[in-house]
Amino acid sequence: MARKTIGERLAQLEAQRKTLQIRLGKQERAIDTRRKVLIGALVLHRLENDREVHIGGGLAALAQIGTAKVPHPRRRSGSVRRSAEAAGK
Repeated sequence: MARKTIGERLAQLEAQRKTLQIRLGKQERAIDTRRKVLIGALVLHRLENDREVHIGGGLAALAQIGTAKVPHPRRRSGSVRRSAEAAGK
């Protein structure tokens, strides 16, 4: 097998770099989208379940809302309780 020239190797590495940067960009966008969806779900949950939450107040209001726990959408509410009982808690 013939050795690649330095120029060919640099071109190959640059192509790999571009591919990895595209993959990183996709991953960052997916993380950002997930974060936004979770924040939206949290806000909706608090608005539906807490009568004292008022819209407004900017970041301070979001920080207060952010302290609540939102149930995981894929878990049934009883499954957590059953698994805790099975673990002896």
